[in-house]
Amino acid sequence: MFKNYFKTAIRNLRRHSGNSFINIAGLVVGFAAFLMLFLVVQYEESFDSFHANKDQIYRVVRIGRKAENREYRTGVPFPVTQGLRTDLPQLKNAAAIFGDNNVQVSTTAADGSVQKKFKEQNIDLTYEMHQVMACLWKNDGLRQQDLADKTLKDKASLTCLIDNLTKRNLVQRFEDANDRRSKLIFLTDEGRELGMKVEPWATELFTIVSKNIDSALLNQSILMVKQMIENVKKG
Repeated sequence: MFKNYFKTAIRNLRRHSGNSFINIAGLVVGFAAFLMLFLVVQYEESFDSFHANKDQIYRVVRIGRKAENREYRTGVPFPVTQGLRTDLPQLKNAAAIFGDNNVQVSTTAADGSVQKKFKEQNIDLTYEMHQVMACLWKNDGLRQQDLADKTLKDKASLTCLIDNLTKRNLVQRFEDANDRRSKLIFLTDEGRELGMKVEPWATELFTIVSKNIDSALLNQSILMVKQMIENVKKG
């Protein structure tokens, strides 16, 4: 019976080929439009889905003053956050989000000792750059891969840091004579001078943070952190 139905359908399609083409094309376009709408809705509903209370999260937008072609923008003045906390106590919390490209966020000691001295002396060096420089101050001429292992950074991040340090004339790259695929990183004269300048600050900061801590306990903690780093390297 199904075979006869199939033959009849084929004959009708051939007999009315024009109408059949229009109907099939309309079905395909409608199904494609349905899939596209489904994917768009799914994409829009996917945001903040990892939050436990996502239905309680709202975003504040700014509405343009023009009545015609009114615009809705995500940027709002900085005081809005504090104003929401003050004027709307029923809100559980309010947070501000500030986005900017290629910005490094680093954390320092509570009193900001080293970073403060960097600013006072107009030294353009981020915390992560200081990590790389500290390794080179201890052992100049390291391979780039060895630097990545010591600082626990991926190849791309370290390459970016070395590029920035090279632009500041603090380090320079040389080909490894034993392996052309590797690059050796050496300090420049300015890089060495900066090391002699920064080392007393680092010693001062270490003295501050290790105050009133037993030396045996401190050494044990340092060994424990080193072992944790080794465990991370081994995966």
